[in-house]
This record gives sequence, structure tokens and C-alpha cells, in this order.
Amino acid sequence: MNYVSFRILQYSDAEKLSDILLKSDKSYIKYFHPFDFQVATIQKILFKSCKDKFFGVVLESGLSQESDLIGFYMLRGLDEGYTDPMFGVFISQQYSSKGIGRITITHAESFCKFCGYEKLLLKVNPENTRARKMYESLGFRYLREEGLLKNLVLYKNIYIN
Repeated sequence: MNYVSFRILQYSDAEKLSDILLKSDKSYIKYFHPFDFQVATIQKILFKSCKDKFFGVVLESGLSQESDLIGFYMLRGLDEGYTDPMFGVFISQQYSSKGIGRITITHAESFCKFCGYEKLLLKVNPENTRARKMYESLGFRYLREEGLLKNLVLYKNIYIN
């Protein structure tokens, strides 16, 4: 039986992550462009991150010690001085539509609660209706429009009990 786990990405993960992103079908990845997908760029981002976090999404085999990086999610903007993180996620196409994107948000929300962040933010292209509907179904609300692409910035309050 396989299951999904999360771990902080390491400098050594940059090559695998770059490979996953660069080999993705252009139509699948058309709304995802947070940074250049080259190994050196990813290494630099991972090396320089302090408050920003990059979590690997890993498919684990319950029968062996095998695991495979199938995507990642990030909480960014904190190193630039923003008070609340900006969420972004990429799951390999072969694992899309299996609920993994939803799981990453749940994980991110828990991380944010532990760290005391008040909000979780994200950007979504207005044409990416599938992603937008998922985010809204999970409680994200419209905050503003941003940039040349007129991406929608959505937010979710993170309540600390």
C-alpha cells in the first residue's frame, strides 16, 4: 500500500524536482511559474531559504523503504518580510486528481497554526477554474487581483486555538 508523506526539501532534491517540472506537459504546467525550473535556480532558492519553507510531497511504499518525490508545496514571502506565507503547490500530472493537492493545504494550514501565522495566502490564475474551485471549497476567499496576469490572490484565516 502506498501513502503520501511530507518532508522539508533539501539542496540535494533540486535535481529531481527540476526534472519533474521540466518534463511536465506544457498544458499541465501552464499556470505554474513561480521560478525558473533549472537545477541551479532551485538549488539557490533552497539554499537561501530561512523562513520560507519548501515541502517535498513523497509517495512512500508501505512494503519497502522506497519513496519517490511526486511534487512539492511552498510557503514563500516570509524571507522577504511578509507576515503571512504565500502557498504554492505542484503535483506531478500522473498523481493529479487524487486529492493530494487538498492534503498539501491541510498540511500547510497545520504548519501555519504551529508557527502562529494568521493567514494563508495563494495566487491562482483566473482561468484556472479547477484550482480556484478547489481553493474556495477549502475556505479560501478573494483578497485582490495582482500583476500583469491579473492573478487572484486568495486568503484563508488560520485560527489558533
